[in-house]
Amino acid sequence: MKSNVESKNNQTNQKESDKMTLTEKMQHLQIQSQIALQHDPIVKNLNEHSQDVGYFMEMNGELTRGHFVYESEEFSSSNTVKSRQIFITKDGRFLCFSTTKEIYFCQKCNEEHYKLHRNISEKQYFSLRELFVVYNTLSRKLNQKPLFNNPPKLNE
Repeated sequence: MKSNVESKNNQTNQKESDKMTLTEKMQHLQIQSQIALQHDPIVKNLNEHSQDVGYFMEMNGELTRGHFVYESEEFSSSNTVKSRQIFITKDGRFLCFSTTKEIYFCQKCNEEHYKLHRNISEKQYFSLRELFVVYNTLSRKLNQKPLFNNPPKLNE
């Protein structure tokens, strides 16, 4: 059972959160994600069959680390999927990628494999829908209240 102090703290935090702008809420989530989320090296190129892997690197020579938060499919055919992916980095920045995943059947292994190619997107900003989805995804991952139960579909 919660004490009165805990209950009042939760109510005060909720009121403060309700008064925050969307930008302030997103900044709050970015800060929390630096501590709470696992940030793995972001793969640049991957050939699943041969285990060839390339990673994105920072200017200081360290691996770029991030946590995957969003993907929207832009194109799909029988063996190729092109999408836009968004990661939040270890330092709280968002990185957007144009990603191509090529699926192929390996005669030698008798199973499907894929090649993954990620490029840093020229579009490093969010559409309004992406903003809502990224906010909700981070909120849920950080066990906080989402902004929307279902983000609205927008014609942009």
